[in-house]
Order: sequence, then structure tokens, then C-alpha cells
Amino acid sequence: MLVLGWHGSLKSTEIGDGARFDGHDAAAVLIKDGRVVAAIEEERLNRLKHSNAFPSHAIRYCLSEVGAQISDLDAIITDHARETVSDSVKREFFYNPSQRKVTAEQWVARLFENEFKVDVSSKIRFCPHHQAHLYAAWYTSGYRDALGMCLDGGGDDMSGLIARCSSDEIEILRQIPQSNSLGIFYIAAISYLGYHLFDEYKVMGLAPYGDPTKYRALFDKMYNLNSDGHVEIMPFYELYNVYEEAGLAENSRKKGDEFTQDHKDYAAALQTTLERMCWHMIDHFANVTGSRNLCMTGGVAQNCTMNGKILKSGRFESVHVQPAAHDAGNALGAALFYLHDNGRKISPDVLPNLYVGRQIGTSGLVERRLGDWHGFVTARKSDNVHGDAAKAIADGEVIAWVQGRSEFGPRALGNRSILADPRPNENKARINAMIKKREGYRPFAPSVLEENLHDYFDLPQSVVRTPFMVVTVPVRSPYREILGAVTHVDGSARVQSVSHNDNPDFHNLISQFSRLTGLPIVLNTSFNNNFEPIVDSVDDAITCFLTTELDKLFISDWVIEKVAHLPLLELSARLSPGWKLSCAMSMANEKSFSIEPTASVLSGSHAMTVSSALFRILEDDDDGPNIGSRCATFGIDDPLQLARITAEVSDLWHRRMIVLSPTA
Repeated sequence: MLVLGWHGSLKSTEIGDGARFDGHDAAAVLIKDGRVVAAIEEERLNRLKHSNAFPSHAIRYCLSEVGAQISDLDAIITDHARETVSDSVKREFFYNPSQRKVTAEQWVARLFENEFKVDVSSKIRFCPHHQAHLYAAWYTSGYRDALGMCLDGGGDDMSGLIARCSSDEIEILRQIPQSNSLGIFYIAAISYLGYHLFDEYKVMGLAPYGDPTKYRALFDKMYNLNSDGHVEIMPFYELYNVYEEAGLAENSRKKGDEFTQDHKDYAAALQTTLERMCWHMIDHFANVTGSRNLCMTGGVAQNCTMNGKILKSGRFESVHVQPAAHDAGNALGAALFYLHDNGRKISPDVLPNLYVGRQIGTSGLVERRLGDWHGFVTARKSDNVHGDAAKAIADGEVIAWVQGRSEFGPRALGNRSILADPRPNENKARINAMIKKREGYRPFAPSVLEENLHDYFDLPQSVVRTPFMVVTVPVRSPYREILGAVTHVDGSARVQSVSHNDNPDFHNLISQFSRLTGLPIVLNTSFNNNFEPIVDSVDDAITCFLTTELDKLFISDWVIEKVAHLPLLELSARLSPGWKLSCAMSMANEKSFSIEPTASVLSGSHAMTVSSALFRILEDDDDGPNIGSRCATFGIDDPLQLARITAEVSDLWHRRMIVLSPTA
């Protein structure tokens, strides 16, 4: 049986359409005979962070992995309740009054027919949003019974649910209304720090620098903990009064400002407040159910610090955090919901690991693509790529490591990773500033051989693996100074254990690093800069390599280095997906030129002014000539002007507003 689960927009296949998009982090998952065969987020393919488009690229990839067509699918399930889709159809009337009345099934089927030219209306099914979250966590846990906890911002006009899960049934014990959304509360609170949606993890990283007691009284005014395990959050229109009374309403941090100690104390208090509210619910329903196992999912479950404290509390024998706990994971949960609801087989190892994305390609395919980038990179084939990578790291280099199939979810787990020596404290500052282009306080994760997990990290003995980077735990005291680049200010780390069965290539690399240094751990962070999703293809990898200060790039068995000076004008240029050219006339009758975002506001993209010369070059949509040839066509030959265009092109490329590629 072939079942497709998907999450994304209900509107159209177009990237544009702004705030009318539904949700974020579009994705598709294909399950064959009860086991995941392919899963990927749309952003990896259309290169728009947190893309909420209809996931046409992701669906095509999943089908291609098994050589199937849309018509081969037995069922197509989305993580929206049928009632939610029906309401969207009714609202669409006000955007398009000529729209004829259609059912929810017909509306979704039309999306597929527009993209794939096949009528699939008889195969369309729906799954309530939070049940999709829950099923994705429960069926990947391997437990016989568990307390299921789903907490997020919102979906289907709710913000979560709590359930008793067993092999016989899933019993929903409570649904949490949107008015008591912990996710929305957290997002509203971090706006005081100059952060917004998708910045939640940044505040989690800032919290250990602060004193949580300073603002505890402030946050205590915002919620009540009821005896039945209910958390009641103050209406949002009243929150402003709390900030105003505390003298904070006019003193919020602006994006880009330095962090004061007050900001750090605020972040610390917010973190402990979230933990207190979540624990109140978890503890109450653990008593109600008597369960010693916990499954957590939803966006709130991505708070690794909280997860680590729950794990170490001893309240549960086992804690499973769904590794794709955000909305992309609902593509998996929706498909599992359908299988369960129809009595179909779900394999016990439905998702044994997250390496179910797109394959990087054979060594020969990689070689041919590297050949196209001749003049920008040099490459040699290695007889021992794991050893070469380990030696580069041991020698102090920061490398990119690209192997096999990409990871599903928000973490790079050794197949699309930036790697470095975890010991020198300066590596953290270097990678943050020169490669990731982000705040200097942000921590990095250690990846440790699974067999050495307990040697370096303080976890309950019952925990034998932490493969998904979903919990933050204490680094054992003797190693906190040694592991300077991956130990956070509070002595903790968001650890990933690496097993030979799950990822033999990554395990081999770390093993060889251990033989060189005596340390079975490497620093691991996602291979991207802050303007783009994690890389997925060879071209993505080369682009990120050339626009950061990485020392070496390893793809398959190829070792790649940069040339001294990049001849950017020899590349062709086009606008990246989600961007458009704009020309405006001022009151003084002067023209201004810019590149503006057309994608969802969730991408965080902003317009940028460009020169008239570069505007003309990008306006010429002929894919053939390179930038230098276009300059010559327009009579641009002054060396100073060419240098300015080169600098401008470089900046836009770094920001992923344009795509540069070798000409044929």
C-alpha cells in the first residue's frame, strides 16, 4: 500500500500569495507497506526557509524515490481537519466571489490536478492537525503505552492535546484551546527581545546567561496553574498591561541591538516559565494515566532544554521527542493516522532513522557536477575520505560533510553537516561569525559515538541513545573545559549519539577522529548560512561552501577546495525563487531599483536596493550568457564599475537573493 502524507498550503502551487498561506514548513512523506520510504521538506527543494507552499517539489521527490506516479497512490492525506478545509473554501468566496461551490475533497484534489494533471478526488483524506502531531510521535516511539503530549502554536483552532496511547487505542484526554496556546504565548513573549516566529530556539540559547528570578513575578502574573492540570494563560490583550506596569512596554530590544543583562534575565525567566507550565500538565496527566513513558511533539517540544530536564527528572522511564516535532512532521503523522484509522499495517520500525531525504548522488554524478564548477573549486577523489575529513578537523579546519540521503526535519545529523573540533572554544565564535553569520552566544551540538555517550554526558543509565539532537543534558564535569566549543555557559550540550547502524559514514569519520585525538566527539551544525535552508544538493553545497569561510568540502568521496579568487562574472545569474525585480519612480522623478520578496512573509525576507546596471543584467532573463557577457552587451566595461557589480553580485549571492551557476 502506497500512502502520501503532506503538509502545506491549501491555496495554490505558487510561492507568492503572502500571508494568505496556511501554516509553515511544508513537507511530504511517502509510506509503502507501513514503512517510510521517502520524506522531505519543501524548503530543501525550493530553497525558501520555512516554505509553506503546496509541497509539489517534495511530493515529486517522494514519488520518484519508488518510481511511482500520483495515480499509483492508494490515499493522499493532509494534516488539516476536513472542517478546517471546508471553512477555508467558504472564506475563499470573499477573495474570489466567482468561485463555484466545491467540497473540501474537491478543493484539495484541484491542487493536485493543477500540478499533476490527474484526478485524485477519490483518494483525498483529512487528519486533524494535532492528531497528526501525536501519531507521528506515538508510532515512532516503539512504546507499548505512553502519555502523549502535543503542544504548539495552533492548528484547526486548537493548540494541542493530551492523550493516553496504547497498542489498542489512542484516547484523547484533553484538547487545549487556542486561547491557552503555549506556543503563541512564547512567540509573543520573545517579541520583547526583538525576536519572532522561528526565533524561539535563539531565546532558549540565551536563557542560560540570565537569572530567572528577576522576572519571575512578572511572568507569574500571566498564567494560572489549575488543579486539574489545566494551564490558563492571560488573554493577550491584557498582557500589554502587565508589561506597561513593569515599565517594559517602551524598552523592548530592537533587532540587531546588543543584549543587556536585563534581556538575558528576561530570557531565563521565560524559559523557566515555559518549563513550569509544561511540567504542570505532564505531571498531572502522568498521575492520571500512570504511564511511565512520555511522547512529546508539537513546536513546543523542540525546546531541548526543557526536554533534557524532563528526561533527567526520573518521572518517566523513557521519553521520546518526535524529531520532526514541527509542522513538517505532520506529513508523517497524517499518513500514519490514515493507516491506523483503516486498520492497515504500520511497521514497528516505521521510521528507524531520519536519513530518508534526497540522495546526494553517486561519485560519478558528483564528479560531473564538480566539473561544471571548474575554475571555482578544485577536487580530488579520496581513497579514505573519512580519514581525510577526520585529519582536517584534527588539524583545526572547519569542514562541510555531505553524504548519502539528506535528513528529514530541522537538524543536520551527519549527512548535511558542518563539522569541527569540539575542543577549542574559539571554534564556536569562528563558526558563528564567519560561517553561520549569527549571534555569537549561540551554542553548537556535539556528535558522539553512541558507545561513548555516557562517558561524556550525564544521562539516566536507561538512556542508551540520543540520535536526534532533541535533548540538552549536562556535560560531565571533567570534560566541560575540554569540550569548549560545544559546552554551553551552563555546562550543558544538545547531544547527538551516532550509531554505526544508523549512519556508518558519520560513525566512521568520528571513529577516525577519535584515533587521531583520543576524543570520540565532533562539533556538528547544519550546513547552511542564515539566509537559506540546510543544503540538499551538490549545487547547494558548493554555493554555501563558496559563500562562507569553510576550509574544505567533502561530498561523497571527493575532497573539494576553493580557488584563490572567484571569477563571479563568469557565472550566469538569475533571481532566486521567491524574489522579483521592482522599479519605482520617486516624487523627484528619479528611478530606484530593488529586489523584493514574493514568498510568504514567514520566510523573513526583506527587499534590497540594487544598482541600475545590475537591474538590467538580471532583467535579461536569457539563461545563456554569463554576467560578464551581459555587461559587455550593455557597454559596461569600466574596471571600477565591473568591480562594483562583482561586489554587488557577491552580496546578493551570499543573501541567496540570486542564483549563480556555471554556464553550459
